[in-house]
Amino acid sequence: MGVVHHLAVSAAAVALVSGCASAVPAAGPTKRPTLMPSLPADTNTTSSPRPCAWRLSVPEVKDPASDADVAEPPDAESPDPDSPPNHADNNRWKQRSEMSPSDHARAMQAATDVRRVIQPMCAKGDFSPDHARRLLEPFGFETLIIRPLRSASGETPTGFVFAFSVGEAGCVVGSSRPGSATARLDGPTGEGTCFEPVSH
Repeated sequence: MGVVHHLAVSAAAVALVSGCASAVPAAGPTKRPTLMPSLPADTNTTSSPRPCAWRLSVPEVKDPASDADVAEPPDAESPDPDSPPNHADNNRWKQRSEMSPSDHARAMQAATDVRRVIQPMCAKGDFSPDHARRLLEPFGFETLIIRPLRSASGETPTGFVFAFSVGEAGCVVGSSRPGSATARLDGPTGEGTCFEPVSH
């Protein structure tokens, strides 16, 4: 009986080991990882990245106290006979007023904020007016205008122009195009606006 019992236990053990071995899946062929397709380029990127120079034009601020020492201007000269009628009146709106020292200081700070946005965009080849607007609006610039570049002939080169008011009578105007981003501090036009349309 002892021998029979020992053989039965051994047979059961062999069957158990065989069952466990059969539960282990057989090694199959090695699978290669699936390569993900490359993502499309950013739709706001309209040009390849390149260095972008920053240029800031700052007018000289006059001391209001010195105006009292300025002599009266001479009488205006007679108009040029070759000029079309009302030439001076038609172009008077383009003459911008001067900024006060306080508006000048505010415009300088605003130009610094603008540079933090549009120069990196320019360096990345991003000249989307809509993207620039989304990034500049949180600064709370008043009368912010951003338009695509447009030449006098009606062509639309890559880039955009911007303009907004600062303080009581200050403006920051500029542009961004491949290779350069610019800003200029100035006063408003004779029409009281900062943006100067190309059509004028």
